[in-house]
Amino acid sequence: MAKVSYANQSAAAAVLPILGTTMFYDPAQDLAGGIEGAAYGPGDKAWVEAALAVYDLYCQIGGEPPSRRFLFRRDEGRVFFAAEGSAGQWYGSVERGQAGFLKHLVSASARLPDALRRAPMDISPASLAEWVRNPTGDDDEVIFLGAGENREITFPSAAFAVGTAGLIVTSDSTAGTGVTATVKAGPSQSDGPQSVIAFGPGQHFTPAEHIDVSLSSAKAPASTVIRENRPQPSPVTKKAPVADVIAKSGEIRRFTVTVPSSGAYVITSVGPSDVTARLIGPDGTVLAADDDGGSGYNFRLSKSLEAGEYRLDVQHCCAGTGPFEIQLTEK
Repeated sequence: MAKVSYANQSAAAAVLPILGTTMFYDPAQDLAGGIEGAAYGPGDKAWVEAALAVYDLYCQIGGEPPSRRFLFRRDEGRVFFAAEGSAGQWYGSVERGQAGFLKHLVSASARLPDALRRAPMDISPASLAEWVRNPTGDDDEVIFLGAGENREITFPSAAFAVGTAGLIVTSDSTAGTGVTATVKAGPSQSDGPQSVIAFGPGQHFTPAEHIDVSLSSAKAPASTVIRENRPQPSPVTKKAPVADVIAKSGEIRRFTVTVPSSGAYVITSVGPSDVTARLIGPDGTVLAADDDGGSGYNFRLSKSLEAGEYRLDVQHCCAGTGPFEIQLTEK
């Protein structure tokens, strides 16, 4: 997700130059820019990024990519969006534009169940801004589990995992690597929230971790916690950049980063894709995370590291696809 400040949009508009350029976003190509290559200012870009944060949420709850491009424009405090070929609408603030954009996406979806299609219609702009900043209310991940689907979830520090009453959970524990749980809906289970709960060794009454699961009769998109069948990428070292690609929406690419000696290191992505990254230590702790801290829409992680192997999880910010490279350099 592009980094956008939602706390004070009016202040942001005052310091970010706005050219009033009509911009587009193409869901099929995951590509954004000025119409016919027109130049745009940081304020124009900030509105598109704020709208795409809402689009990211829409994809996470199971919405399908629209077939038409979206058009965006900003004029001081007002913002505009439209589906290409249709009449659009101006809104008095970025927050109101985000709320209107979400309502448009959800109401036009053929995949989302009725309960989800109705939910955003009464959401206030302020509530939506908070939802965009923190969609689950905390830092936990949420799986949207569709009809007939299952998911594999890895809990690095757990010994076994169980599910709430509406789930069927089987777990496979391997010494030193935690537990992998396979999750699917129970028979005749209706839509609604569930949880997968993991317990550490010797802690059979105190959960070590949990992940929320939202069951839906609609087919859901790939979750960021799916273990992919596609071969995992080459290890990242200081020798040369590693090229890879996000091949499908929601896919997570998992790299092993080899640090030869203790020191300060920088891990960056290079390429046209808007990817995010999390660096995870040997004990499963998230050491660093970033989106757009590098050049353009690339990430940049800067961290002092001990010699050893680390895990780097990379995924597209907005449920898109595309190529990228990973580079490891020492400061």
